[in-house]
Amino acid sequence: MPGARVGASRTSAAAAAAAATGAAATGAAAAAAADVPPSAAKVRRVGGGSLDVIELSFSSLDSTQKWAERHLDELVYAHLQQQQQQQQQQKQQERQGGCCLCITAAQQTAGVGTRRGDTGEERRWVSAAGNLHATYLLPWRQQQQQLLLHLPFVAALSVQRVLQQLGVQYPQIKWVNDVLVHNKKIAGVLCQNTNRTLAAAAAAAAAAAAGQRTPAAAATTPTASDDVVVLMGIGLNLISHPWGQLSDCCYQGSTDVREVLQQQQQQQQQQQQQQQKQQLKQLLLHQYNDLAMWPPPSSLLLASSSSQSSSSSSNSSSNSDSTMNTHVAASLFSFARLQQQPEQQQQQQQQQQK
Repeated sequence: MPGARVGASRTSAAAAAAAATGAAATGAAAAAAADVPPSAAKVRRVGGGSLDVIELSFSSLDSTQKWAERHLDELVYAHLQQQQQQQQQQKQQERQGGCCLCITAAQQTAGVGTRRGDTGEERRWVSAAGNLHATYLLPWRQQQQQLLLHLPFVAALSVQRVLQQLGVQYPQIKWVNDVLVHNKKIAGVLCQNTNRTLAAAAAAAAAAAAGQRTPAAAATTPTASDDVVVLMGIGLNLISHPWGQLSDCCYQGSTDVREVLQQQQQQQQQQQQQQQKQQLKQLLLHQYNDLAMWPPPSSLLLASSSSQSSSSSSNSSSNSDSTMNTHVAASLFSFARLQQQPEQQQQQQQQQQK
């Protein structure tokens, strides 16, 4: 019986592995069937500063990161290598920044994130249409391989600065590649070293276009002067975000730029209303204090003796007016004191607490 159990467990494990392999093959076949060719992209060159960016935009992709990985050789051969050759001809090889390729999609149906630390499984990046889904293909020097460890943090820092320029207040970086606002995720960064040099990728794409096998030179070990291709994916929630708690994260759900800006606007309006109320209250109290200073409080004692003044009509009318003014001033004075009592009590409580 123990032997039968062991055999059954091995059989079930083999069946599970076969099922997983079949599912992976089915997923890969489905992705290949639904793949979008690079020729379907809208190409746009974004120049400015020291970096030239060639953008390939699509209406929908499964994942900008996975798509760029599948078409890496074609993209390098058609865009990056030609751009670098043009820079060499123009003697701009040594300028800072160089060139890069950017893959964007208005909609992403199967986005990916970082891998789980316990299982190594890729997390999903859930994002609706209208948000930012982009993957950059960056030429990276072999001599600077050790700096790749800092690339996710540098990319997250760049996203943080962009959010600040958009008006988002207090965006924070959760080490090493997440950007949060009020402890809610608003953006994520995914960096990947393809270990594929520009020369090897271009040679493989050229051979494939000519119907030939990949030349042996493309499979050789890269030299220190060769550039490798690094993929840097950025996902940013602009107008929508997944609702509810994220089970695999320590922060509280997610948010987007539009929601954050609306909340900030509401908070600013509430603060302005409170400031206006406070200013109006201080203005009224100031006016009441000015009225209460005349006649002085000692003149209130003369209000009862106004009936004992001269019996002339002019004197009686003046006395009645003085009495009325005195009563109005007394009322305003008492009202002002009542308005000031809560503030005095608060000050006394604060002093007692100190």
